[in-house]
Amino acid sequence: MSECPWYVTAAAAREYQALRPRAARDFDAARDDLIGLCADVWKRYETTPELAPRVGRTGLYLYRGPTPLRIEIAVSMERRSEGPKGQVVAVLSVERKTKPPAPIRISESVRAPPR
Repeated sequence: MSECPWYVTAAAAREYQALRPRAARDFDAARDDLIGLCADVWKRYETTPELAPRVGRTGLYLYRGPTPLRIEIAVSMERRSEGPKGQVVAVLSVERKTKPPAPIRISESVRAPPR
């Protein structure tokens, strides 16, 4: 695996898990898969002159994942205290152009009363 050119946030790794049905359920393994994917995507963009990331309206750079994956990797290039690398802040579904749905939390008031 090549070195990843970006830092990968925990939120991005969780989004990757939610979007990829076959992604590892173990967080560390899923994050490692995403890091490998990011390294491959970066290499493809660096070696193919006609490829360039799109710039979203928020200023994030959007890198398209390889086929057949239907995802985009959103990277912030804003300088951070962690170091000089960009940061993967989101993994988006290309089909829905949205983040994966948030898990539903059941509040105490909605739960059935004890019997």
